[in-house]
Amino acid sequence: MHFHFCYFTVTNASPSLFPLTPCDPGSGDTVTLGCLAQDFFPKSATFQWTSTSNSNTQVDSQQFIFSQQDVSKFTGVSVISVPRSKALSYNCSLTHPAGNKNVPVQYAFSPPSVTLLSESDGEKQVLVCSIENFAPKKVSISWKKNNNNVDNVKSFEPMKDGDVYSAASIFKVNKTEWDSKAVYTCDVTHAGQNYIKKASKALSHLASLTVTLNPPNPKAMFVNKRAELKCVVTGPDSSIVSKTKIQWYIDEQPVTNNISESNDAQTKTSTLIQHFDDWKKVKTVKCSATREGMAPITKSLNVNRGKGTSTVEVLTPSTIKGDSVTLVCLVTSTELQDYYIAWSEASGHDHGVYNDGLNLPPQKINNGYQVSSFYTISKDKWSKKIKFSCNVWPAGSDEKMKPHDVSSFSDFPSDSNVTIALSCIDNLSEGDDFNGLWSTTSSFVFLFIFSLTYNMIFILVQVNM
Repeated sequence: MHFHFCYFTVTNASPSLFPLTPCDPGSGDTVTLGCLAQDFFPKSATFQWTSTSNSNTQVDSQQFIFSQQDVSKFTGVSVISVPRSKALSYNCSLTHPAGNKNVPVQYAFSPPSVTLLSESDGEKQVLVCSIENFAPKKVSISWKKNNNNVDNVKSFEPMKDGDVYSAASIFKVNKTEWDSKAVYTCDVTHAGQNYIKKASKALSHLASLTVTLNPPNPKAMFVNKRAELKCVVTGPDSSIVSKTKIQWYIDEQPVTNNISESNDAQTKTSTLIQHFDDWKKVKTVKCSATREGMAPITKSLNVNRGKGTSTVEVLTPSTIKGDSVTLVCLVTSTELQDYYIAWSEASGHDHGVYNDGLNLPPQKINNGYQVSSFYTISKDKWSKKIKFSCNVWPAGSDEKMKPHDVSSFSDFPSDSNVTIALSCIDNLSEGDDFNGLWSTTSSFVFLFIFSLTYNMIFILVQVNM
């Protein structure tokens, strides 16, 4: 009897490295940045962060490494939390046996400071639109006279100053036109936001408005099964902001129902509510802010309702540094689609309440798309007997997905699908888990019986000889 044994080898695979940055400016004193490493082997990999302005100083980070489904390769994520004032540019590097990689990670939302100055120069009135301290570099500047576009202007390319950029545009106006009390507008577009400044002989001040359209709040989707969108108008003059009119459009049709408004100092907020049965039919949403003498400022949102297969993975850091712990929920799909991701905390049989995390925009990866959500808690809370859940609702689905849980403790109720820390990849259903365990156990039993039978036959043959 002859036995043939097969063995398999997996060659080293070099990682692909991508930057991860927030999808909106956000608020608070800190900013979370990340980088994603994909398709590498072996598992051994180390992330390191440095500031672009000071490459000799390392930044404390948390890293997560896990195996990819159905392939003998790994994916890694590393995140840092830095002061907003210092979040402009960092370098993420990865040390790996198959090759080292590095990628710059730039905080894409350093909003510009826009100023419109008016100076007399003989028979001309010179208008200077100054745009300072913005990043990234891409910016567009346009001018209007009484809401009509003008093109006889001179604009200068952005100049880099440290980690930020500055630019300027000049418009020279005849004195007769200036004396006619015409209104001149400098309209700056940067990172999807509009910054408007106006100048006129009839105006005693210059005003600017910023309009932001926020996507549906995940917490409201899970708690009330409805989409809540907010259109926020901000500006330095509260009287101008409060008089601004906000109009909503769904699939290019004006909407007037289920809308509420609120004013707070220099901010006006309009909230649109769509019940789930209505929201699942929506393709585009727009909000437009207008006031007298001002061209409308419109923001739009496209809803991606892909039908691709989705998998969810919840990760915890391999090491914990400092007083906080960041959990990561990775949602991977074969198609581009939107996800509503909310986090919850629970103990025992209590399902807890939903909380918002920091959700990043979809990242194109080699075999589809990936969306990341970060949830930061205190180290003290992590050490307690609490289950943390990532709750995912695909925009193209009528139902939310099964929650994916993680905890630092193992003694939870038997009906919980909690995954213990440092072994927190959960892609399989309960049936798959049982079938996999049974298959492995059956294989070991078969091999044991086969080995025992073969040894007995071999001994009997020797005795007979």
